[in-house]
Amino acid sequence: MTSSYSVSSSLYVNFSDLEPGKSDLGLKVRVICCYRQPSSYKSDPDGTLEMIVHDEIEDRIHATIDFGVFKSKKMDIIEGGLYRIKTFMVAHDMTKYKSTTNRFKLMLTNQTSISAFQDPDFPIHAQVRGFI
Repeated sequence: MTSSYSVSSSLYVNFSDLEPGKSDLGLKVRVICCYRQPSSYKSDPDGTLEMIVHDEIEDRIHATIDFGVFKSKKMDIIEGGLYRIKTFMVAHDMTKYKSTTNRFKLMLTNQTSISAFQDPDFPIHAQVRGFI
């Protein structure tokens, strides 16, 4: 089951507030780790960009975006960087080997808005401290 989230206000939530059916939400996240995952399908030569991110209370969630969509946004995602994410989908994380304990996964699409921001008070997860 997936649910689409769109932001029309300045409301930002934590991962614990994500549930299918809510709308007008946004996220502020710090990237812990990001890597490119090749596709096993010849019809999708680009694969995906996979990220582990945390929110202000240091909960973690797995996020994924098609690499072709990511390239079209012409931006860089940097480990340790802070980003605002708007207009995204939430799906149950059905993968066999989970990268986080969160039951959901973020699915970023071509409608997703990702923008970098600065906040010296945003926490740094223990796993990020070695990167920045």
